[in-house]
Amino acid sequence: MNWKSFLVACTILVAVPSSGLALDADPYCIKDPTVDCILAMVGSGIDDLRPGYRTDAVLADYARALALSGRDEEAVMILERITSDRSRNQVLTTLAAQQPGKGGGQAANALLDEGIEPERRVVDYAMMAEAAFRRDKADEARVFLDLALKAAAEIEAGTGTPHGHYRLASALDMAENHEAAKNRARAIADPSNRAITLIELATRRAQKGREGDAHALMAEAAVLREELPPEKRSLPISRAAEFWIRQGDTARALEIARSAAPEDVRKKVLGGLVYTAAQSGNWNLAKDLAEEADAQDTLASVYGQCASGFAARGELGTNTCLEQAHVLLEGLIRNAGQRTERDRYMLNDAIVAVAVAESLSGNPEAVRKLIASLPDARSRQHANHMIINAQTGRDTTLALLMALNIDSSDAKLEALARMARFLATDAKN
Repeated sequence: MNWKSFLVACTILVAVPSSGLALDADPYCIKDPTVDCILAMVGSGIDDLRPGYRTDAVLADYARALALSGRDEEAVMILERITSDRSRNQVLTTLAAQQPGKGGGQAANALLDEGIEPERRVVDYAMMAEAAFRRDKADEARVFLDLALKAAAEIEAGTGTPHGHYRLASALDMAENHEAAKNRARAIADPSNRAITLIELATRRAQKGREGDAHALMAEAAVLREELPPEKRSLPISRAAEFWIRQGDTARALEIARSAAPEDVRKKVLGGLVYTAAQSGNWNLAKDLAEEADAQDTLASVYGQCASGFAARGELGTNTCLEQAHVLLEGLIRNAGQRTERDRYMLNDAIVAVAVAESLSGNPEAVRKLIASLPDARSRQHANHMIINAQTGRDTTLALLMALNIDSSDAKLEALARMARFLATDAKN
């Protein structure tokens, strides 16, 4: 048995072992975790899940892992227990992708029940198309896109007007059908969503070097933004400012962001740009924005995400983001009781991200202290789940021990089902 992993797990766990799965675990599985033995553990407890959204998420992860492992019939049996359309579609998409020659052909036609309202089919098929494009499965993506357009045509036949949706516009844009993408964006009924979608299309154009087209779309979105009532402008303002930061036009970005009103909304918009500035490599701007918006919690979260990403990639050298995150967290945790609800949320996010980074860096005592600083059992459970996700495939024995020591049986099954899906996906790839 991997005693180092066992000792580390015992150190960082904040929950105590419960009866059931933790005691029934196969010791050989703990020593050498495989998809099959983790699926067996999930299968032994799946019947005790209570109905609800998280239950559907657990069942979907379990069924997808089964499908990825070539156990289609078992996956279909689990599929029949899932009630939410989104979770069902995730499983159906995975099942279809495992069948050579069927992922983008006749199997796709049976993915969604025709009884599902066309508005939902537009969204789900468009999302499937986007996912397939990201996997470089262009043929499969175009089949899903055609099905989304077919559902949109049903809506148009009933309403007499073009059906616009941001997912459909995005999928069309990924298919290089740029004019159709713009037309679908312009058909979106809500002007705020229309503006945001145009900005998203502009962002993709800019990434591909089509600056003129991108700027034209931004100008169109700006006209829409100015026509909105003040209380509906904040999100289009945020998206526009993010675009210009990525383009390197900080002055224009700040001018747009500072136009938000009232002051609390303006601070929220400026605080939201901290992430974008850091992602663009402009850490000085990120720090200035955090200062202006009184968003040190957001800055800590940004440093935490940077630190966990650095550790996950196994980069050489000093994790400077981790050092900066700890400097910020020291004071923020000390004064956590004075935080607003939003600030506390961002602080929790920062703590979890840094805990993941410390776990990946092999510092269990630091992880234990960070998790102990979280305000409630739910937050601590989330931290454990994030560490389990990060360690799966790296130190899977550690991840499995952590999952088995989660006190809530439902949360334990959720962690195990997700582990099985991650491992099955890795094995398939």
